[in-house]
Amino acid sequence: MRILITGLSGFLGQKLLSKLPADWEVVALSRSTLAAPPVVTQIKMDLTDADAYRSLPSQIDAVLSLAQSRAYSVFPGQTGDVYDVNVTASVRLADYAARANAKSFTFFSTGSVYEPYTKPLRETDMELAPRSLNGVSKLAAERALSLYRDIFPVCCLRPFFPFGPHQTRSIVPTLFERINTGTAVQLDGKDGLTFSPVYVDDLINITVRAIEDHWRGAVNVAGLQTVTVRELSEAIARALGVEPVFSQSSSSALSLLPETDHLYSLYSPASMTNFDDALSQTIASFRNRKAPSI
Repeated sequence: MRILITGLSGFLGQKLLSKLPADWEVVALSRSTLAAPPVVTQIKMDLTDADAYRSLPSQIDAVLSLAQSRAYSVFPGQTGDVYDVNVTASVRLADYAARANAKSFTFFSTGSVYEPYTKPLRETDMELAPRSLNGVSKLAAERALSLYRDIFPVCCLRPFFPFGPHQTRSIVPTLFERINTGTAVQLDGKDGLTFSPVYVDDLINITVRAIEDHWRGAVNVAGLQTVTVRELSEAIARALGVEPVFSQSSSSALSLLPETDHLYSLYSPASMTNFDDALSQTIASFRNRKAPSI
């Protein structure tokens, strides 16, 4: 299969590069040169350059859009850049996929489309009203991409709290850094957020399956293990041989547990990595590195 992929320079993209299926012929779009296997054909390209899409391969089997604006949380000030990358570039990729006779289009969305998280987090809910720039722009892209569903299968993966070795942003490296330096972990309520983080290897395997099996529609992607911030902090502290320090706020704790029946009707839960093993491998990768960018 010949597949065009954007966003390979990020955490998920770099992991995907290390786990590419042997029968994939990959065309990677990136602003800079990637550390990629020789089987990957690299094309230097700015996704916001409309003219650049004309020089892409005339035939492609699938498209995977992993790209996300690095300024996704900067509002106001970077709204235009976020929309250019998250929305406009995604639609241009879909137009290209249609011209190139692609058989599927897979888009990395986000669990934040469900903000403010007041309803069951269910893919069939059409009354979504996210409040963050990232959530709004990703949902806008999902809506626009749905127009192509009669041309090729469009799948929008909505990951919740990916984590894994060498990650430099997100909740797990943040907690590790706080606990490792003796900084207090702030909890809303008694135990903090309740959530079900997904291990990066599982997320990549699910993505590969979605592409190869031509999944359609939105799919929540979360892990099998439900934890609180307190429980996760205590697990990290045990691995480090220290006592965690907590502070509590008066805010009520959120419970972000998406419905995953749809995911596990498509992908066997028996294939998921044991959470304790995943967390152990992740913590081991953090021990000898510099402090993460938070």
